[in-house]
Amino acid sequence: MTPQHHDDLLPIDSQHARVFRCPGEAAPVSESVHLARVASGWHGCRDCVWNPSAPPAGDPRTAIRRTANGVRGGYLNAIDRFRAAQLASIFSSHMARVVHVRSALRAEDTAVSLSGRVGVAIGYDQREGDQDIFAGVVSAVLQNGCDVWDVGECTTASLLEFGRRAPVAGCLMVTGAGGRPGDVGLDAFSRDGRSLSVPWTDFGVGLRVLAVSSGTPTEHHEPTEHHEPTEDSPRAQLAETSARRSAMVRPTNRFAGSLNTPADSEAISVLQLPELGQSMSLFRNGRTSGTLHSVATEEPYRQWLARWWPKQGSVVMRFAAQPRVRQRISSLLPATSDVEFCRTEGDRTEGDRTASVDRTTISIPEDDRFAHLTTRRGRDMTAEELAEWINRASRSTVSHVTAHPSQDGTHVLLVDVADPTSGQSHEIISDGLAVAGLVLTLLQNKKNRLPA
Repeated sequence: MTPQHHDDLLPIDSQHARVFRCPGEAAPVSESVHLARVASGWHGCRDCVWNPSAPPAGDPRTAIRRTANGVRGGYLNAIDRFRAAQLASIFSSHMARVVHVRSALRAEDTAVSLSGRVGVAIGYDQREGDQDIFAGVVSAVLQNGCDVWDVGECTTASLLEFGRRAPVAGCLMVTGAGGRPGDVGLDAFSRDGRSLSVPWTDFGVGLRVLAVSSGTPTEHHEPTEHHEPTEDSPRAQLAETSARRSAMVRPTNRFAGSLNTPADSEAISVLQLPELGQSMSLFRNGRTSGTLHSVATEEPYRQWLARWWPKQGSVVMRFAAQPRVRQRISSLLPATSDVEFCRTEGDRTEGDRTASVDRTTISIPEDDRFAHLTTRRGRDMTAEELAEWINRASRSTVSHVTAHPSQDGTHVLLVDVADPTSGQSHEIISDGLAVAGLVLTLLQNKKNRLPA
């Protein structure tokens, strides 16, 4: 097999022999390893441009895809350090613009500095290639005039908890959670943990919506609306920005209906970033680069989680979670607890014990902002059902906390009284471990029983 040559994606060595770099791996492999992996059906081959049966270069499945919270793409083939720097500049620029407009409307807002600079908290997870992407993201945000709070290796939930108590405008998480094997990406959140909606066309980024099925992808240019400001006041600018954001950013699963795509097809939104040397309408926050602050967040995050978890008693539960989350759970559980751990819901329990069938399971996915509960009879509780149970069970225990299903109905949000120094009356918390801890705390009251 002779792979097609792609100058723009993979390098060529000095002897002009092709260098094969698999999705999600920083080091190249030899041609023999490449052929062996293709023959054995290795998981990364489906996204590799060197695989004849894989999508060709430029196909949306190997491009930069827009997601609910940010972007995703194959490491190096779609998102390398330069592309990540472009995306980080756009995200941080939009954060700064929103902060400055809001500050002009409310001069008494002291949550974020009004000096012209804004802070951005940045972290990365344990996926292959994330450290390389993280370096480009931090450099770009600093050069864009923002102060960077380097959180280092973390999870999305712990990054957002730091963002709620730090003087930052938003958070950037380098992660490929929810994507394909070998994917990397960026998730962007505002200071209160909400997904950041970006008017991409303001920054010279093109958008395409494609219906991908078993055949050739069909291209649809995403409709845009133009909103002319009626006045030059900051309030008009904010209204214009909000209108443009609502016109440009919609959940991906809503595209399919508007495209009249077949039931077996998938509608995805693809970003077309400007090439090097082309102008971008970036909003630089100052004449100088920002400053870098390195912070340790793991221990403060666990201390914050401890307020949600039971301090004593016995916990009988099964957890399905990633290793880092399992370590946190182990440190938070009372010593008398009887728990079982597994990596995913379908895995066997680690250790010598056989997994108990009649045991409630709390699953926390790679994106640990979410928690899913499966009853001892194997039934998945919906977010609405779990939120209703928490509110009913907590009336006599933690009445200052309420639970609500998210807008898309996929997970539970907690609403708690905000820190008095934050200037807010309440805070919205999207954290799987906090939800799990609250459930376990409520179960310490024997009157509270989960549905079967």
